[in-house]
Order: sequence, then C-alpha cells, then structure tokens
Amino acid sequence: MDFDSTNRSVKELLSDKIFKIPINQRKYVWSERNWKDLLTDVFLVCDENTKGHFIGSIVLEDNGKNDAIKFYKIIDGQQRIISIVILLSSLYQIYLEKGMLKESEAIKRYCFAFNSNNDMFFVLENAEPGLKEMVIDVFSKTEAFDFIWIEKPLKNKNNENIFNAYNYFYEQLKNKISLQTDKRKYLLKIFQTIIGIDYIDVVTSASEDSFTIFEILNARGQKLEDYELLKNLVLKYSKNKEDTKNKWQIILQNVTTKGKCYIKNFIKHYSMHKYLSKSYSSPYLVIRENVDKANIEDLINDLFVKSNIYREFLAPDEINESELRRNIYVFFNANKQTQYRPLIMSLTNQFNKGQMTKEQFDNALIFLKKYFICFTLISMEKSNKIENVIYKYSSLLENNYTDENLRDLIDSLKNKFPSKILFSKRLETVAWSHKPDSPYNEEKMKERIKIIFNLIEEFNTGRSCIVDFTIEHILPDDGGDTNSKIGNLLPLERHLNERCKNKTFLEKLKIYNESQIQSVRKFCTIYKNQQFRIESRHNYVVDLLYEKILTY
Repeated sequence: MDFDSTNRSVKELLSDKIFKIPINQRKYVWSERNWKDLLTDVFLVCDENTKGHFIGSIVLEDNGKNDAIKFYKIIDGQQRIISIVILLSSLYQIYLEKGMLKESEAIKRYCFAFNSNNDMFFVLENAEPGLKEMVIDVFSKTEAFDFIWIEKPLKNKNNENIFNAYNYFYEQLKNKISLQTDKRKYLLKIFQTIIGIDYIDVVTSASEDSFTIFEILNARGQKLEDYELLKNLVLKYSKNKEDTKNKWQIILQNVTTKGKCYIKNFIKHYSMHKYLSKSYSSPYLVIRENVDKANIEDLINDLFVKSNIYREFLAPDEINESELRRNIYVFFNANKQTQYRPLIMSLTNQFNKGQMTKEQFDNALIFLKKYFICFTLISMEKSNKIENVIYKYSSLLENNYTDENLRDLIDSLKNKFPSKILFSKRLETVAWSHKPDSPYNEEKMKERIKIIFNLIEEFNTGRSCIVDFTIEHILPDDGGDTNSKIGNLLPLERHLNERCKNKTFLEKLKIYNESQIQSVRKFCTIYKNQQFRIESRHNYVVDLLYEKILTY
C-alpha cells in the first residue's frame, strides 16, 4: 500500500485543487450541531481561548495534474470540505457588507481553482445540485447584497441543507462581528483562522489503497465512551491543562468504589441533572451542545463538585455528618434505585450552597424514599411513568432553585401516584407465607413487607426499627392465602414470635404487648376491645400509607 500522510492546513488543502465527489458518496448531511462546533472552534481561536482547530484526517485519491490544477477524488472528508467552502462563501458576503472588496478576493482563491490562464473553476466536481450554483452566485457579487437563492428549482428538500448551512454561518458571523470594536481586523482574523485549520492529509495513487485506508480509519473497532470524549473536550479547551488533568483524576477516584468505576453512570446522571435532557444514549452530546467552550474550566470545576456528591451515592458508609442521608442511600442502593440520583444531586448542591435548610433537604430525601416504597415497591408502577418529572425538576432545581419549584416537584410526583382504590388493590398482592407451596413464599416478598413495616415504624417513632424483627401471622398461616396478606401480618421480635405458636388471638395479644416496636403496641391498643378482621386491618394500613405517610 503506497500513500503519504502529512499534517497540513486548509490553506494547502484548497489551493488550486479540484475535488471530485464519487457518485456513491452520501449527500450533504451536516446539521446545526456540526456547524456550531466548527464555527465555535473558529471563534475560540480568534478570541485566543485555544491555539488551533483540528478536523481529523481527509483521505484523497490522487488523479493527477493538468494546467496548474491538481485533481483528487474524495474518499473521506466530503462533509468537512463542503462545510468549509460554504463557511468561506458566507464570510465573503460579510466582507462585502463591510466594504472589504479587495480583501475578499483572497477568499475566492480557496473556493475556486485557477489554471495557468487564470480561468476559474469551482473546487468541487459532481457536487449535489445547488452547491456550485450557490457559491458561483455569491462570488459574482462585488458589493453588499441580500442572500436570496434565485434559482428556486435548484433548491428542494434534497439539498436545502446546503442553503441552511450558508444562512447559519452568515447569521452567526454577522452576530459575532457586531460585537467587535475593530470589525475589519476581526474579519481578517476569522479568515486566517479558517484557512489555518489543521488536518491530516492522506493521499494515495490507487483506488484500492484509498478505500482500504478509509476502512481502517472508519473501522468498527472500540468505540470511544462518552466519558473519554468528555475528557478530551475539557482537555482540548482548558487553559490550565495540568490542573484539568489532576481534577479529572480525582473525579475518577470519586466515582470508583470497591474496584469498580461508575464514570458512565455519573456522566449520564450529570447531563440529566444539569440540562433538561432525556438522553441516556448520548449524554456527552448533551453536555457538548450546552457547554461554553470558552469557559471550559466552569465545566470541569462543576464536574469536580458533583463527583463529590456522587461519591455519597456509591459509598454511603463514608458519610459521617448525616446518619439520615447515609441510611437512605444505603436503602436506595440495596433496592437498586438510581433514578432519583439526578434529583438528589441538584438538591444536595443547593443544600451545600445554602439555598435549602437542613430540614428542607432531609424532608425531601425522606419523601423520595417514602415515594419509592409506595410507588415502586407497593404499587409496582413503572419508572418511566415519572421519568419526565425527574428530567424536568433535576434541571430546574439545579439551575433555578426556589422553594416553590421544590413544592412543585413534590406535587408533580404525587400527581403520578395511583388512586387510593388502585393502591389498595396493589397492596393486597403484598403477602408472605411460610408454606413451601404458597405463591407468596418468596424471599423478595418477605423483604418488601419488612420495608413497609420499617416505613410504618419510622412514621410512628421518627426512626427505623431498633430491633431485628420477623414477620408474624396474626391468624394462622395455614388458614388460606388471605392469611398471607399484609392485613394479617405484624413485625415482631423473634423471641416473641416463637412464643406465639399455636396461641389464640387473645393469647397472642398479651405477647404482642411486650414488643418494643411501636406499631405493634398500637395494634394492641386498637384491638384490645375490638374484634380483629383482616380486611379492616388492610384498610387501616392503606389509610396510614396513603393519607399520612406519603406526605412532605
């Protein structure tokens, strides 16, 4: 395989060359995101916030030279070359508007190739209809003009992106120039920056080699992860790269626990909490499109701060200053609950900044825990039912915290909660039985009931159960499936539970009175002079959970 690979600039790329676009190449598909990236980097160089811009490799097949013009076939790089030509064309219009006719001639040299007789040829052959005609029309002007594409038949749904690109570049250039004190000087700087863009020039003499190189460069190998792209972004635009490297290393340490790194989860949740985004698949793109590259240090500093918050989710046992927070995060981890993390990141950040009182912060965390138990573990509702609320308020509370927004979050979550009738029906399915042949003889069902009993005890005492309890069947477990349901269950210390075997209800009631668990003692008070019925006890638990516990 014979080819040359050299670092070059756009000035060299577009000097007296004509590029043929093969028929099999796709049409121009760059979008506003791509245009914004290109132009933002150009402005960053002009504003001296970064040293230069690199656009990757361009693969060309050498097709020879004729009358001072070199001819190439584009194997890879069509989208970038077209975009630069359109950008230069729109810059030409701005030059004319500022009366820089003489200076504008320099731009023309990079959109057209000239032979020994100074005949002018458009740099791109076989370009889709409209591109060549548009550029020729623009450069035919010698004074300020309004860009209106006259040849309407050439503009259609298939090529309108070309014209959209031109209009985007023109409007952005015009807006940028309006902010400059010395507009002529800045326009010249923009032009020099564009033709100074670097790329890797890969040129071969044979088609076979060209396409082999293209395949190598675009091989479906290991795709870069979002966190790798993000690291590259912050390092590329950082003014203090050594400091950025050190902070990135600490970020990685913060999101690593027990030998496993959770950087992917952190970046995903960060993008959701910082920006109003639903994107699980491309959080990097969300961050890149929202970040101010000229102030990239703000991003790395914020990532640094938020990684310390995220550390608490991953290693709650390290939290010393708040037992409540530690216990809630341990609970969420045990139940594989990560959906609330973007919300909690925003709430924690506002608490750390003094925007929330400790009481507000603690109550918000307590509510989220109660809501998770009642919404997910009891009602068995799908997490996607509340995802829009999570997306909206994670960003809103981070970027515009008010007590009213916090209240709206709580109300929005409550509005997603099932009706009391449906909640009651779902609670009926929460059951536990010791019998091996029972459909309720599952460990996860037992754990779910323990969580509910703990929640009730927290409501009664303000703290979790202080004893390791077992599940007591008030009426015998062998009395049918109804006796397995939560209306017939109580939390009870193991030694008391063992004494209840083969006892009547009244005999059990005396044993229950010895319990240290507040909810059990309340049960004894209620049924001291009242007949026990599973249905009425079920309704009592429903009312307790729905009307009193699920509050903020």
